[in-house]
Amino acid sequence: MACAMVALALGVLVGCGGPESAKEAGLTAGGSATTPQASKYWKKDGWWNVKSAGKKVMITEFSVEYVTEHDYKAQRDGGLGLGTVLDVVGVGDRKYDFAEDFKVNFPTTLYNEFVKQLSGAGYEVIPMATVTGHPAFAKIEGAAAGTKGAKEAERGLVFKSDRESNRATIYPTPGLPTVDDSWFKGIGNAKAENQVAGELGADLALRVRVRVGIDEDGRAVLNGGASIRVQGDYEQGKTLDGLVYGPKTVGFVRSKQGVRNETPVVDSKEFKAFKGDVYTVNSDKFRSAIMSMYPNYVRLCTGMLKG
Repeated sequence: MACAMVALALGVLVGCGGPESAKEAGLTAGGSATTPQASKYWKKDGWWNVKSAGKKVMITEFSVEYVTEHDYKAQRDGGLGLGTVLDVVGVGDRKYDFAEDFKVNFPTTLYNEFVKQLSGAGYEVIPMATVTGHPAFAKIEGAAAGTKGAKEAERGLVFKSDRESNRATIYPTPGLPTVDDSWFKGIGNAKAENQVAGELGADLALRVRVRVGIDEDGRAVLNGGASIRVQGDYEQGKTLDGLVYGPKTVGFVRSKQGVRNETPVVDSKEFKAFKGDVYTVNSDKFRSAIMSMYPNYVRLCTGMLKG
């Protein structure tokens, strides 16, 4: 009976919406995507504008969020009905296995391309070694690589009360932190970051989070939900402890529409009881698929960084 229920559920678990084809959107190499399309994929949160005419950029953080878990919770009916059976067996759940060395090293590839796109848009990016070599930078504390992010609720699929959630593991570019914004460390981290930015003459200080993953068909995805925190218009002040710096402008640019590459990038997909579908990701194929669309995708957001 349970097997029949599972088979039925597999037939009706059909999602809607989701990432667009990068090729059809003109975001692959040689694609036709233009700056006016930026607002389809990226948005500026709030009413802010950096007034400084300069375009000298400091990157404090550049981290990659790998979506590694997708959990599906069916409607509970108060007994051992269909919803309970699905949850126990793992139907609708997905796990994505990325190689550890890939998760550690891929952020550097994405960071370098991000810097390239900023430079192409006329920004002067302060070299990472200059940023991290500033004495105050050592005071910025960050989470360890592989830290799991909180689950993020998504839309329901089949029944009105269904729930989905994703969970990502976060890896910083080696040499940069995933900045800890907790209550106890956030204030000290912000003070140190502002000091570095001010003394290096940065017009903008960025904290970047890129989100990548796999869809249910095993295709590479640049997920919506990427974020760029922008600080600018730094002012200098004087306290008993000496000179301090602070930004007059703070805002966010976030990706609102994900895109996918059409070529599957997994070596295997296997259903395992109590885990769901387990995907083994081919690192080389995934890297190639992401890099076929990432440059143009990122390029579209560079015009929003000053508001």
